[in-house]
Amino acid sequence: MKASYGNAVKAVVFKHNTDVKELLQTFNRMVNECMQAALKLRTTSPIKVERALYNHFNERYGLATHYCISASRVACSSLKSWRRLVGRGRVDPNKPLSSKRQL
Repeated sequence: MKASYGNAVKAVVFKHNTDVKELLQTFNRMVNECMQAALKLRTTSPIKVERALYNHFNERYGLATHYCISASRVACSSLKSWRRLVGRGRVDPNKPLSSKRQL
């Protein structure tokens, strides 16, 4: 007999004192810049993108280092997925941009 496992979803609700909308918009801009840089460098390596943009992000945004690392990983992951879908003919081959707020 085959065991059936349900999907597990973990979510945490927390209250915060600051408006995170600005942070999410900034992170979205960082992801878009990482995508543009990855397309320009013709790479999907988060390390290469991070090294190319780290100083720029540090000067422009002044956020903690992990935001730069996270933005490059999110961007490269999205680009890999987009390229795979372009190859299958499921998406428009125009240059992708991240539009949803994420962190």
